[in-house]
Amino acid sequence: MQTLHEFMLVTKGQEYLIAIAFLVVFILFWQFLFRGRVVPEVVQAFSLESIRVPTDVWFHPGHAWMLLQPEGSVRVGIDDFIRRLTGPIDDILMPEAGIHTEQGAPLLRLKIGERELAIPSPLTGQVTSVNAKAKRRIPVTDQGGLEQEWLLELHPDDPKVNTKGLRVADRAASWLEGEMKRLREFLSSQVVRPALAGVTLADGGEPITGALALLDHQGWTDFQREFLTPNDNT
Repeated sequence: MQTLHEFMLVTKGQEYLIAIAFLVVFILFWQFLFRGRVVPEVVQAFSLESIRVPTDVWFHPGHAWMLLQPEGSVRVGIDDFIRRLTGPIDDILMPEAGIHTEQGAPLLRLKIGERELAIPSPLTGQVTSVNAKAKRRIPVTDQGGLEQEWLLELHPDDPKVNTKGLRVADRAASWLEGEMKRLREFLSSQVVRPALAGVTLADGGEPITGALALLDHQGWTDFQREFLTPNDNT
């Protein structure tokens, strides 16, 4: 017959085994949940003030920017809104020189883990050169002037570059302010998925750097449609 002391030892041992089993199951579930996603190592919020808006850079609704060059070509890059949301970018797939593109058509493909985001072209024209150095050096936070982070050059079909739907200076800043508001609402709507609760938004309601990495496949699809697919009303 077991003594009270022996019974308590057996019971306590069973409690430890149950706790260990629960921990193992939780870890396996977490790994399954975030497979293929790059989880940010450090949770850091970003705000509108951290997004660079040079006064001579034009912003497209699909979050590419363009800078007019003296000889008539334009340099194209991706804005801070996207760079901070994605976190570290593993690769950028760019068209080869000579390829013709239409305004609003997919131009750049960002690879983050096993996922991709398509960034549309800010104008219609032909790719004339690709900045290979920028492709190999893709910072999450600003390292200097936005203009230095151009990815490719386009020669516009129309010498009078069509800036319809593009924004510059104060209009660009106002548009990005609206985008940040839409983003907070979008990320809040994603929190209905239990695993994302309290993760994509930091204290104070600001988005965190790399928030997109925490969304599931449907979340990425929704983001592409809502923020990177320009429409006539944008």
